[in-house]
Amino acid sequence: MKYCFLFIIIFLMGCEKKQRIKTEREYSIGYAVKAFSNVNKENDSIINTFQQCISTGKLRDYQNYWKKSDTLIFRYPYDDLWFSIEDHYPAYTPTLIAIQKKEANKYLVKMAVMGAPEGFNSLKIIYNFYAFREDNGTFKFGNVISDNLKSWKRERIQNITYVYRNDSVLSEEEVKRQIEFEDKLTSRFDFEKIEYKYIKCSTVHEFMKLRGYEYEDSMFLNNQTGGETFPEHRLIFSGNDSEYYPHELVHLYTHKYFKKINSIIDEGVATYLGGSKKMDYKNHIRILKKYVKDNNIDLYQYLFDTQKRFTIIGDGSSIKYSAGALLCHLADKQNVLKELLNSGESDEELIKKVEEIFKIDRKDIDAFFKQELEHF
Repeated sequence: MKYCFLFIIIFLMGCEKKQRIKTEREYSIGYAVKAFSNVNKENDSIINTFQQCISTGKLRDYQNYWKKSDTLIFRYPYDDLWFSIEDHYPAYTPTLIAIQKKEANKYLVKMAVMGAPEGFNSLKIIYNFYAFREDNGTFKFGNVISDNLKSWKRERIQNITYVYRNDSVLSEEEVKRQIEFEDKLTSRFDFEKIEYKYIKCSTVHEFMKLRGYEYEDSMFLNNQTGGETFPEHRLIFSGNDSEYYPHELVHLYTHKYFKKINSIIDEGVATYLGGSKKMDYKNHIRILKKYVKDNNIDLYQYLFDTQKRFTIIGDGSSIKYSAGALLCHLADKQNVLKELLNSGESDEELIKKVEEIFKIDRKDIDAFFKQELEHF
């Protein structure tokens, strides 16, 4: 009995140890960081804090390793670091490639996300953030965006706070267009207006750089027009050098008022109401019509495939945006757009709602799409 009890204790301790090791995230240290660790004694503490932070694996737990005052722009300032790792781990490993002292108790940390899942070395991201030494000697992290925006202007117009470069001016005409579009949107759906920040940049590269990215795929595409919305932060990054971005504005409102919206419909309604890439929804649907004919694809199969829906078509459209916009257009014609927006987050829920609204079976959805495309 005594030996049996001892065996159980040893077994449980072994399981606990295995569980603890299993939850630790893998990471790498670049040569520049490793080589200077003997000189820069703080490196080990920063590395340790980084390892503890990423091993939580949970977005909200990152706040335990973050500077509490770092909320000037982002409500959850650790989002970019978390997504940079979580979206690619474990195929791609976070690697600390540089730690540089900027001033007393403030260090710039440079992280690369790298891997070789396809059999060759591949770089996904280079991202910068700060490490701040606290009074007790521990470190907390912080974003670089607050420093990057120190010299930028801020101007509040109604419910919008525009943030823009010090050497530029706001276009009254574009601000007016943004306000008028928002008025129509809120009136149509009976929404209350949302207060939000709008950071006006010239390109996608510029707003990604502001946030701390040195490398990310979108920063080096030929078409640098684009934007990104952080609905929980009530924040829009515009990369179209304009104060007017209706597509991204729609996302702010769908996030607040349609909690179970499918991502296809979310992008679809933003394209349907606000256009995308400087094209209205009809142009996107015409691009879709041509692509379907030229490639003889099953549109139903493409749209509900988690990879194929992102297929880029024409000049600046995709299956997801254009087919999503088509669904929203067709639902709106039957006065059931709100019903479609509330269809549910999963693809299966959306398929069932499409069957219900348009009174068709899923095996006929491709034919239904192609029939409706003929009207464009």
